[in-house]
Amino acid sequence: MRAVSHRAQGGFAMIAVLGFIAVLSVLAGLVATWTEAETNRAIALRNAWQQELDVQATIATVLYTVSAGGKTVNGYGGAKTASNVAPQSDDPFVVSGEFLQHAKIQGDGTRYQGIGESVFSLQDEGSLLSLLSPDRERWGSMLSSYGLSMFETSQFLDHLEDYTDQDDFRRLNGASSADYTAAGLALPSHRLMVSPGQILNLLGGERWPWLKGILGIVTVHSGQTVQFNTMPKPVLETLHGISNQQAQLMLEERARTPFLSAADVSARTGVILSGSAMNIAQMPSKYLRIMVWSNSDKCGEAYWMGVVLTPSSNRAPWEIDYGFEYETKAVCRADSPINPRPF
Repeated sequence: MRAVSHRAQGGFAMIAVLGFIAVLSVLAGLVATWTEAETNRAIALRNAWQQELDVQATIATVLYTVSAGGKTVNGYGGAKTASNVAPQSDDPFVVSGEFLQHAKIQGDGTRYQGIGESVFSLQDEGSLLSLLSPDRERWGSMLSSYGLSMFETSQFLDHLEDYTDQDDFRRLNGASSADYTAAGLALPSHRLMVSPGQILNLLGGERWPWLKGILGIVTVHSGQTVQFNTMPKPVLETLHGISNQQAQLMLEERARTPFLSAADVSARTGVILSGSAMNIAQMPSKYLRIMVWSNSDKCGEAYWMGVVLTPSSNRAPWEIDYGFEYETKAVCRADSPINPRPF
């Protein structure tokens, strides 16, 4: 009987040990799972912070480059040197000098690799369509490409001007504060817009699927100057006499060599330009839009920043006009292989 008792006790001890080991195994598995999850979380957090640092570093580097490097006919960051400055032409509308033809960063929306995995682009806002006293003929040309009728175009432009003018009278196809109140929307600002994103606040904006698509080609500044090297293709097409095919040809030609004058455009593309020469800008404006993506895989998330270059200021070489995050389906990968020159 005593032997049986010892065997029983040994069996119970073995079961207890195995049970303890099983519990330890379960606990070890839980700890390992928790550790792995926390490690992954820490890595994700670190990557997110690194992406944010890369974005901020890219913005800072771009701001330094455009403010310290000067302008060229097609962008920013082209410094003058004594060896490459050619004599100036007697024609005030013709720009001379080899230094003017090579920008470190083009101002036409070309995408570049930034710091780390970030991607950025610059757009000269002076050559975009203005939300300030919009040119109805050019706006009508642009909106017709989105399939809008003359009435729909008039309705949008009336809504736009009713939103920004100082009175609360309704234009023929516009909207007053009472209309916004009835729709449960925030009232019109009745002042000039400070950000292009404000057009999304217009009454009826949710019914206009094309509205987000035009954000990249509009500006809150006076805009609408003719700058052949920085105007986006849809804006080029709003100029009288320029077709879709001609606008595409202009893009291809300026990618090879920037245009130096209206005569240069005509000679190289066959496009006959009309209108006043006083509206032609040979250099990009002081108004600049910076767009930054944290990495090329997050094409839907972009940070937009509006900048005014102020080289003569005794306070800062630039001022921030606006900044906002915007979701878009636009492709954000760099248009060309990594170009480290700006950095």
